[in-house]
Amino acid sequence: MPGEWCEYMVDVKTEGWYNVTAYTAAMYGGGTFQITVDTVKSEILSAITGYSWLNTKPVTTKMFLHKGSQVMRFSVLSAPAFNIDKTTFEIAPSSVQNKVIKETPFTATQNRVGALEVTFNPNTNAEMLTVFNISGALVYSVSKPGQTVNIPLYKTQPGIYIVLSKIKNKLYSQKILLKEEP
Repeated sequence: MPGEWCEYMVDVKTEGWYNVTAYTAAMYGGGTFQITVDTVKSEILSAITGYSWLNTKPVTTKMFLHKGSQVMRFSVLSAPAFNIDKTTFEIAPSSVQNKVIKETPFTATQNRVGALEVTFNPNTNAEMLTVFNISGALVYSVSKPGQTVNIPLYKTQPGIYIVLSKIKNKLYSQKILLKEEP
């Protein structure tokens, strides 16, 4: 029923992108739900028509999960009704190949006017720079960024952001909190 939810504890062993699959059974598809792990929310997902309350159909999304023990919430958003059998988490193949490295060759700060500013260390030739909000939604992306990148205020609002850069086929990340008053 819309408004219902259930919570489970999950222990994420490896930080990275995961394929999250919910197995649902529905006579008539279209019932919507959302999965939240800690503060990361999936997109709104829909149960698939199966003409059965028992035969499940997989619905998959990708989520960037942080390492550690966290609460996972499965929330039913709208009808028609559906059954949920299980939810599985599999690390995405690209997360294994592109392991995120802790030391970053750049600094992300909030500048005097409140915009997000990313400054790369000297002689760093970044291949790409992307910024995600805390929900995992892409906010900004640029290929071959220069020494300093200013992300305009209209692209962000106060909150937590993940800055991700690819340099020599390695991924580097940094988390930043943007405040209302710099």
